[in-house]
Amino acid sequence: MEGVPEKSPKFTPRAFMIQQGRNLGLLLVITAMGGALRSFSLGSNSLWVDEVLTAQSVRGGLLETTQAALIDNNVPPLYFWAVHLILRLTEESEVSLRLLSAVSGTLLIPLLYILMKRFGADRAGSLTAALMLAIHPLHIWFSQEARPYVLLLFLTTSALLALVAAFQHGRLRDWMLGGLLIYLAFLTHLV
Repeated sequence: MEGVPEKSPKFTPRAFMIQQGRNLGLLLVITAMGGALRSFSLGSNSLWVDEVLTAQSVRGGLLETTQAALIDNNVPPLYFWAVHLILRLTEESEVSLRLLSAVSGTLLIPLLYILMKRFGADRAGSLTAALMLAIHPLHIWFSQEARPYVLLLFLTTSALLALVAAFQHGRLRDWMLGGLLIYLAFLTHLV
């Protein structure tokens, strides 16, 4: 009938909580799948040339690691410091060298979902973006590589999310977090 608004579904807190639970459940499944794809055969391939350079760069002490990052790799040292720490906590292997990239790549999946929601995407669009990243072959490839690229992507996406929150809410802590994450990104790789 003309002039009569359509009846919208009744909003209830219970329905909202059920929907949020479904969203979280789907996001967890997508993230777990992305993590499985990034960790699948993580240590089965031998290191290639640039990864060998990473392995050589993190074998010494912290000062030697810093010098190797800056001179041999021509990048800032944050990634190499983190891999150096991982190797001190674990045994040196292909898996431990690639672990930071795999974890960063996996954590980027829910981060992208949150960023999409902040930019106003609906549930389906945000979940689709997370799914596309989870199964993207090139992102999986770089998430299985002992190089700083995926950590850089994680840090810049985190910084963008913090700065979006800063613009939306004007909170000093969001501005400070955004600045810190940008600083960490520049300590990871110069673009």
